[in-house]
Amino acid sequence: MILIVENPFRMLSIAITASERKIIKSVSDLSLFAEMGESEAHIRDFPFLEDAERTSESVKAAYRQIEQPENKLFFSLFWFWQNDHTDAQALEQLKKGEIENPLALWTAHKEIASNLKNLGVLYLGLSASARFPSHDRLNFFLKGIALLGQFLSSPLFTPYVQAVLGYGPAPDRKNISRRVADEICHAFKAYPTDKTAVKTFLSAFRTFPDGIFSYVTRKLVAQPIQRTEAVIADTREKRIHTPGDADQHGEALVRTALNDLAYLQNALSGDALQYQVIADKLANEILQCAIDYFNEGTKSTREHDPGRKVLKLVNSAASVGVGERIRNRIQENLPVMEAWVRAAPARARQKDIRLLMDDIADQLKRVSDGVSFHDRSRLETAQSLMDHCINKLLLVRESPDVSPATCLELSSAVADSVINLCMAHARETRAYAATLRVMQQVGTLDMSPEVRDAYEDRTEQLNTSRENEMVSAIHAASEADEKEGYCYIATMAYGDYEAAELMVLRRFRDEVLSSYAFGKKFIRFYYKYSPGFVKRFGNSEQVSKAIRFLLDHLIPKLDTY
Repeated sequence: MILIVENPFRMLSIAITASERKIIKSVSDLSLFAEMGESEAHIRDFPFLEDAERTSESVKAAYRQIEQPENKLFFSLFWFWQNDHTDAQALEQLKKGEIENPLALWTAHKEIASNLKNLGVLYLGLSASARFPSHDRLNFFLKGIALLGQFLSSPLFTPYVQAVLGYGPAPDRKNISRRVADEICHAFKAYPTDKTAVKTFLSAFRTFPDGIFSYVTRKLVAQPIQRTEAVIADTREKRIHTPGDADQHGEALVRTALNDLAYLQNALSGDALQYQVIADKLANEILQCAIDYFNEGTKSTREHDPGRKVLKLVNSAASVGVGERIRNRIQENLPVMEAWVRAAPARARQKDIRLLMDDIADQLKRVSDGVSFHDRSRLETAQSLMDHCINKLLLVRESPDVSPATCLELSSAVADSVINLCMAHARETRAYAATLRVMQQVGTLDMSPEVRDAYEDRTEQLNTSRENEMVSAIHAASEADEKEGYCYIATMAYGDYEAAELMVLRRFRDEVLSSYAFGKKFIRFYYKYSPGFVKRFGNSEQVSKAIRFLLDHLIPKLDTY
């Protein structure tokens, strides 16, 4: 401690009980010797202390420090008091560089005022010595504080004041104790202030007079409390201004305030109420950041999910909060947030289904607006709409998050749109067979009763139109030349006399079969019985499909001839 190394009593080489006359004489002599260069420039009274520089200016400054009685008493508390034989013996040994024996002597006689005080001063002096590691110096420092407090609190202090100042008015013990505590707190800044050190440092002041422990506690915690309250207020303002970023504000608050809070927890271990007030303020603001961010996140359309960040903040608040009110508030909000996190997979599934439903609705709108036509026929548009929607409708139907009524409404809308496109195409092109093939796919969709009735009615209309067209074609073909004969069965299968497949069959008939005797017989046989076959099975979709399947495999081979 600088107050020991450069103590004015040491600088002036006088006892702490020296009279004013002796003090003035020492100041005069030392100043004169310093100016004449006849005195030692460095004080080397005790080897364990650093040397102190003595100049004419330092001598005068030292005197000014102890001119007033209260100052003289204050500085005397940080220097040795030779009051009995034990003190004299111990001080002589200190001058020789011995430490263990003086410690043992004064420890053995702590009930004596001067021994108790000198033991505290020695420990404080050792704490300022570079001869010892920092851990030992801190232990010396703490022991010296406790012993000095014990001396200030004891009945021995009053006779000591009289010995130093005489029998005039004595300075207030509480004021002197506070001044000593201020000086010690200032010296403590030179030591590492981890959690244990702060707690132990404060505990050392329990030996001081009443009120000093609380005074030092308030002094040590004032700045950490001010910083914590300031960062809480700053976070609150940011949270109110931008609740969507409340997670970031809360995380920054945790990072900024927890070190000070840990310091306060140790410093205020003897004052649970004061610690609870600041800890609950901090926990409440962290929790509010979590709540605001949660509320913003649950109603936001952004991609992120606030759940896990919110739980992290709530857990931080729970680790900080002390009082029953804040802990109850955490418990009120935590189940809702935990349920939200657990429901995250369901929300993701619902989001995917919603995207499918929106996509289907978008396709229906494009068809309704005519955007999907471009250069395609209505039948191609209908087929494309079916291909695009059918599997998605199955996924929507299987989802537990969509009601059956909603599924039916969406599926019916697709079916109705495809039906309308098919009927429009049939009216324009009379391609009934191709239209019926798309309509057959529509039949697999779920439909409301109204749409189902419309579907069946339109399908029946298409079948009737197809049959009528086939009958007319057959009658027209029966009058034609056998070479130009009508391909009854193939026309029934493909539904169109001008279909590309029929062109291949007629070419094979005219260019290949008709060149052979067997081929001619087959042609006559075909035209004799095929009209009757068509008349009997012309309305059977299954027979048409079977014939179409066989011809689809045969025609590519015939096309190579």
